[in-house]
Amino acid sequence: MSETDRFPIATDAFMTTLFRLLAGRGESNAVSILAAAEPTFEAVGYDRYDSQDVTFWQLTLTLDPSLYVLREKSEREKVQETIGDAARECLATQPGDGIQNVTVATRIVRSEDWRAEANAFVRGEGINNQGRVRSDSLPSQQRDGLLFRSQAEMRLYAALKATGVPFAPLPVFLRGGKEYRRIEPDFVVIRNRAVMVIEVDGDTIHHETPFEAHNRIKMLADEGVLVERVLASECATEDGARKCAERALAVLDKHAGRVVR
Repeated sequence: MSETDRFPIATDAFMTTLFRLLAGRGESNAVSILAAAEPTFEAVGYDRYDSQDVTFWQLTLTLDPSLYVLREKSEREKVQETIGDAARECLATQPGDGIQNVTVATRIVRSEDWRAEANAFVRGEGINNQGRVRSDSLPSQQRDGLLFRSQAEMRLYAALKATGVPFAPLPVFLRGGKEYRRIEPDFVVIRNRAVMVIEVDGDTIHHETPFEAHNRIKMLADEGVLVERVLASECATEDGARKCAERALAVLDKHAGRVVR
């Protein structure tokens, strides 16, 4: 890329503005892709309109292959269009530049152990159905080989893990029959014969109305599962996440004391 082909806005400033536009519109899936992607800009065309030379850019958002495969082609196309519209708005003050298209692509990764990884896959190691149910808010981050949607979830995961309590992050629950459902609570915790769902609410990734959140977990609540909701802002720090985990376990222990043994 030559000096004349340099994108007119600093990448961090552009991506910050793009994120805030999408977050303000509740586009949680698009935001999750921005959070996990590496952005690059490439000049792909030139034209002249009303005596103004215009450079057209392609914004490429590359994802780790393990995250890229979670998105169906139709979903990627929809997200590309959503991000593209917002990206064009970000360049409204730059009459000499425009976004031609946005592409979500797989990142090229390198590993000297890829053959060992391939053999492990053939043996069924590392395969799970965790974190893939909600297409409106797919996970974009990983820790300990598990999928998460946000930093708040990962901090709460670490806090629960430190307690030694049995729990599952983003597990998939099914209900068969005539009213088939598939849901994915943020966390399910089991202690002293009691079961609790912990839901993280209130950030740009966990973007649901109270009714939607209640309806999604209702089939478990109807079976007597406790539901504890925490705010993402409460898990903004490791200490905050620890306090959330302790509070949830205190509620679970109180309920377990009333369980008939």
